[in-house]
Amino acid sequence: MNSAEKHGVTFLHGFLGCPADWDIVRSRLACESIALKIQPQDHWDATVASIAQRLPDQSTLVGYSMGGRLAMGIAVQFPAKVRNLVVVAADPGVPNQERSARREHDHNVADRIRRIDSAEG
Repeated sequence: MNSAEKHGVTFLHGFLGCPADWDIVRSRLACESIALKIQPQDHWDATVASIAQRLPDQSTLVGYSMGGRLAMGIAVQFPAKVRNLVVVAADPGVPNQERSARREHDHNVADRIRRIDSAEG
């Protein structure tokens, strides 16, 4: 049995955080809990898989910021691992195609602003 199997709730910290960030929340829970240290792998999917391996099936998973995004990744790629999912200050991101369209739009807006600024200057 791995360490997470003994716990009711598993917490994932944010990008610059650490497991201790969840101590105050965990101290007020009536159930057992654990906060896992996120150990980034070579790429995103490997990090998601690494965390998923440390979870029992049907976990209650709580993640903040990057931890929330990782929790969503676990829920999508390893649905048997997640019974309940709570994300705080996290979103799933945007697909690559949409990201490219947004980037192009942002560059066009920036170019228009520069032209207006140059014309007024």
